[in-house]
Amino acid sequence: MTPRTKKAILLSGGVLVVVIVALGVYLMLPADPLPSRTAAASTRSTPVQPAESATEVADKFLAAFQTGNATAAAAVLDRDGKPFLVWQGSVVQPADPGVAPLLTSGMTRVAGEQGGKDGWRVVLIDAAGTELERLAGADGVSKPITTTLSITTQRAAQAAVDSASQPAMLVAIEPSTGEILAVAQNAASGSDAKALHGLYPPGSTFKIATATAVLEAGAADINDVLPCPGEVTVGTRTIPNDDHFALGDVPLHTAFARSCNTTFAQLAGGLGAAALSDAASQLGPPAAPFSAWRTASP
Repeated sequence: MTPRTKKAILLSGGVLVVVIVALGVYLMLPADPLPSRTAAASTRSTPVQPAESATEVADKFLAAFQTGNATAAAAVLDRDGKPFLVWQGSVVQPADPGVAPLLTSGMTRVAGEQGGKDGWRVVLIDAAGTELERLAGADGVSKPITTTLSITTQRAAQAAVDSASQPAMLVAIEPSTGEILAVAQNAASGSDAKALHGLYPPGSTFKIATATAVLEAGAADINDVLPCPGEVTVGTRTIPNDDHFALGDVPLHTAFARSCNTTFAQLAGGLGAAALSDAASQLGPPAAPFSAWRTASP
């Protein structure tokens, strides 16, 4: 009976070594029992005992050839050195698919472009050259990429948006550096990365910048009593409160806590042209000049 012929192929540093397992053929081994990955391709021939399986022969070959290579698991690290993405063979996979689903695709692409170098593997193939089994190997990778994201913050952000039934998005930024700590959106928001490139008015969150500008300019103090009507006209715009609620005359800190649009619209109207953009720039990325806000399309 003619035995089935199988090959184990080793790729390392450009050296191709073929182990052929069959009755009456030979095992081709490197001349040096412990060659480097750039070893010369000179070989010696050693008879193979027919009773040995292909896997057993490959194991013996690896014992002589392997030089201590190991797969580097981390592909992308967070700011604290914790793995976001890891190498699974030659493929980049999320360490935890639920942590940053919105960012996984982009980070995987970048990591894949920079990794997968100088690896080696031994595979079992049939006589037609079809790969049957990977016996051993190490997929070389480049140095892990470090991101500004925090896995701890990212987990909290994702949990927060996932708890909402309506579309919800969140981007957490470190104010002192402007670095992004987390980006999350829930399934109700769809697959498009609206958290990163969706265009939305800042809404009441901008009262933080307005309040900063007001206090820095000395236009009002937190305890100053100011009107909070249901709506107010500033220039040519009529600005209402949510559902036209009115508080009457209240301290500035109360108007801030209750998100009184009309109070802050009146205060902003009395500030200098650059006051709001300057205050906003102190709180994060540089803001566009106030003149650009007036001419920008909604």
